[in-house]
Amino acid sequence: MFIPLILLATWTQDLVPQNLPKPAPLKRQELPVLRPNSLESLTSGSVLGAMETELAGIHRFLRPSLLLVRYTIAREGKAGPVKQEVLVSGVVFHRTGLVVAPVLPDGILGEIILRGHDGKEGTAHLLVSDPKLGMSLLQGKGLNWFPPPFGRIDELEVGSLAVALGNGFGLEGSMSLGFVAGKNRSYGPNQGLLQITNPMNPGDGGGLVANRQGQMVGVLLSPLRLQAPDENLKTIPDSMVGISFAVPVAQIFNLFRDYAPSDVPQRPRLGLSLRTRLENGEPRLYVTDVLEGFPAFAAGVQPGDVLLRFAEQQVTSIEEVLKLLGQSQSSVKVAVLRDGKLQVLVLKLRKN
Repeated sequence: MFIPLILLATWTQDLVPQNLPKPAPLKRQELPVLRPNSLESLTSGSVLGAMETELAGIHRFLRPSLLLVRYTIAREGKAGPVKQEVLVSGVVFHRTGLVVAPVLPDGILGEIILRGHDGKEGTAHLLVSDPKLGMSLLQGKGLNWFPPPFGRIDELEVGSLAVALGNGFGLEGSMSLGFVAGKNRSYGPNQGLLQITNPMNPGDGGGLVANRQGQMVGVLLSPLRLQAPDENLKTIPDSMVGISFAVPVAQIFNLFRDYAPSDVPQRPRLGLSLRTRLENGEPRLYVTDVLEGFPAFAAGVQPGDVLLRFAEQQVTSIEEVLKLLGQSQSSVKVAVLRDGKLQVLVLKLRKN
């Protein structure tokens, strides 16, 4: 399904004739004042307004899939062992309570605590770890489980948008926007990694990376550390060097195939592009492109249609369409507005 979120705008500058008289300078009391309502009029229906609406929607859509993982370890201090609480990120991997998180250390004191987006807490125990890849699979209980839709990195190009959610420094549900900087990267023993420009901080490891369609394509590795070449120099732990990596979802499925499906689940594709426009302060979904040979084309969806209902539910955002699409089976009924007239169409879905 092709749903571009960021719209590109091009500004052009007219040539200015030379030797024009200079305008008289404005007096201080004549200077224009930008008021809040003026700013709203500038952004309504604009590129920035559409971007803001859709990014906020992606965050709302994916936030329930991100968990805070908390546990306590004992570290040696000057006066003996000292308890230390560790906060990292985790992602709901399956509706049965499977959670992917960074590798957990030996000697955890007490229980592993999971906290959901609604503040509710549950517990978890370790099923299996892969120190080489740096990932663990936990079995959680006591929460509502909302796995995200999954995507593949082979559908991404360098320069594609990358949306990351994590719990850096314990700040839950933090979101960042970056780009795919490279694919099939190697770092230490890890191969085939996704390199992104999103900044990472301690606690972000185990968070999720999604594409512009709101599909999770990778799990964040723990932040890199900048090591000083001379041990006499002061090291800077947990500092970012402008490079972040994520483990592709396909590798996660392969790694934990004994506990979950062995491959990225297939998903329906509609073959259309949607764009959010603000009209009178309300978002509306416009069809901007329809690909021949896909369900939307076969059903008669046309560019310029306004998508009002999807699967018999009113929709005003792209994340609502994604959520309903993930719940749809063989077909889905949609209602569009075309030339002021309501049209009801049935899309026969196919998975790809």
